[in-house]
Amino acid sequence: MLFRSSSKYKGVCFDKHHNKWKCSINNKHVGYYETEKDAARAYNAQALLIDQEHYNINEISDSDDESDNVSD
Repeated sequence: MLFRSSSKYKGVCFDKHHNKWKCSINNKHVGYYETEKDAARAYNAQALLIDQEHYNINEISDSDDESDNVSD
């Protein structure tokens, strides 16, 4: 099964059913978040807790926070 992410961040995708950004790592659900960047920050936090040497940390820019919102 091929997984396609709707996010530019690793471990983050948009869940249409919940209308929120979903974060997961190692096929384990971390949580749902209002913004894409919040979900990416959650991924980073979990990756650092597990093993920072083996996970790519998302580079998150705070310069364009308005682009987080999903527009219909």
